[in-house]
Amino acid sequence: MALFYRFIYDQYHCGVTTGYVGIIHFNLIGVYGLLANLLAMPILGVVIMPAAMVALIAMPFGMEKIPLMVMQWGIEQALLAANWCLTFPAPVTYIAASPKLALPLFGIALVWLCLVKSKLRHVAWPVLLVVSLMMGQGKKPDLIINGNASHVAARQLDGSLMMISKTKNSFVPSRWLLSDGDDRKAKEVQRVCVKAACYLPIKDKRLAVVYKSSAIAEACAKADMVILATENKNPITCPFVFHRKMSKPGETLFYEFKTGNDIPVHYAGGLKTKKRIWLN
Repeated sequence: MALFYRFIYDQYHCGVTTGYVGIIHFNLIGVYGLLANLLAMPILGVVIMPAAMVALIAMPFGMEKIPLMVMQWGIEQALLAANWCLTFPAPVTYIAASPKLALPLFGIALVWLCLVKSKLRHVAWPVLLVVSLMMGQGKKPDLIINGNASHVAARQLDGSLMMISKTKNSFVPSRWLLSDGDDRKAKEVQRVCVKAACYLPIKDKRLAVVYKSSAIAEACAKADMVILATENKNPITCPFVFHRKMSKPGETLFYEFKTGNDIPVHYAGGLKTKKRIWLN
């Protein structure tokens, strides 16, 4: 019985440790992760790993087939246990992005707990508490633009994201939703733009995404903010928040489009009227 309690104790701590990393990196956590581990770990320790070792030893003699079959059976049983846990109500909780300081703080506290054996090791617990309070508290951008503006996400008045995409590819939008702690599917919020320019609200303003230069004049007249996602050689005096000359690898993030305030504006060609507020 003592061995069983020790097993549960170890699985709990492993789950907590990997849970922090899962929240920070993948913006989600398995609610029934401890149960899944309790079901899968005995199979891993008694069936899968011994069969793998026997297969490795038998491989030079060409006798690895049977232990590999045993290993395959063990893996299938572990996956069955994990999939069974996924049938429970709300098996996954989505958590918004955390501040960048959360991961290094967690790493330092974990290493401190592992290496320091004196009473000073307890200094790590307040740090872990701070990291826990930081989970999901990262700053949420009001406007996200990927490198070539083929995907654009705008914050609505209710705090959710709405997206315009040039293609049906949903990988980038799905990652944005995860970082926002949003459990909706990308197809639910993603609108594929097939016109020269498409529009979407951003808080109390209107945003235009221009994919053909012929629609620039119309977009400037109808929208408060314009994203130019195409080449244009003609002089323009329309206010832009992004254009291709600003493009860099990765994402461009704009913050704090407050309702009722003047928009942060750039003009094509680099003439700034206000401070640049994007990252990367």
